[in-house]
Amino acid sequence: MENDDPKELRSLADHGGLLYSACIGTDGTNMPIDITKLPEHRADKHFYWLHMCASHQDTRAYLEQHTKIDDLVIDALLADETRPRTLGREEGTLLVLRAMNFMPDCKAEDMISLRLWVEPGLVLTTRYRDVLAIEDLKSMIADDVAPCRVGKFVTAITDRVYSRMEPVLEDLEDRTARLEEHIAKEEIEGVANNASPLRIKATILRRHIVPQHAALANLIRIKPLWLKEEDVEQLLESEDQITRYVESLNDIRDRLIILNDEIARQNDQQMSETNYLFALAATIFLPLTFLTGLLGVNVAGIPGMENEAAFPVLVSLCVVAVAIQVAYFRKKGWF
Repeated sequence: MENDDPKELRSLADHGGLLYSACIGTDGTNMPIDITKLPEHRADKHFYWLHMCASHQDTRAYLEQHTKIDDLVIDALLADETRPRTLGREEGTLLVLRAMNFMPDCKAEDMISLRLWVEPGLVLTTRYRDVLAIEDLKSMIADDVAPCRVGKFVTAITDRVYSRMEPVLEDLEDRTARLEEHIAKEEIEGVANNASPLRIKATILRRHIVPQHAALANLIRIKPLWLKEEDVEQLLESEDQITRYVESLNDIRDRLIILNDEIARQNDQQMSETNYLFALAATIFLPLTFLTGLLGVNVAGIPGMENEAAFPVLVSLCVVAVAIQVAYFRKKGWF
């Protein structure tokens, strides 16, 4: 911290951009936070957590005036749009994650960006919308069972962000399987309308989840001072979890592509069968149409005009002609 003026720092307690703050001891309990001592945080006894609103106008001013975070990192912490990544600095580490959106009337795939700046003794998080993983940490702090180290605190966040993804992906797999069952029974009505939203959802989720694997891998590679061996092991588990999610999304995407192809094939088959029936009907009635048209012309010399039995004979000839054609088509296996 550059400014040790207690009066200046005390203003953080009433800072509009500050959503939550805590001082966590080595036993996981929430200690009374003294904003005036924040610049002197010591990782051996406790660490601070500041959770700030990225959209608040005062947040940037505080970060620029009272922290050593450089402008590039501040821009990443407050950017409107971000991509999961890890950026190492001598004084700390930037970690950008994406969490699913479980807020009411929201879609899970409309993912929320969670940004973390981590250094020994301090975790600073920013967000535009509420993240349930952060709410979990608040509850743990309230119950005095919070992670007792910076590394454990960060892995607790990543673990909760990624564990909440699994039920959503399982639901996506189940819905895809149900569509496959309908296709197998050739019940394609409504399947196409349901398959397209699933495909879009899987594509969006994949776009947000795939980069998180690289972000975690880079964090493990950098291995900052606050990251202990047990934290690395936890991050490796999260990395494996992300790998499984990506594989699952790839599988769902491929299955939906096959579903769309099968829907198109069955639609084409139904159309071909319909066209075939129309062609057969036209073929059967074509000679009859020619015959009735020929006998229907109003010119002299039409056979049977004076014979009362002419019409029944004509009808009988038409029936015989149709019967002969049907028999011939059946013999050829045309229907």
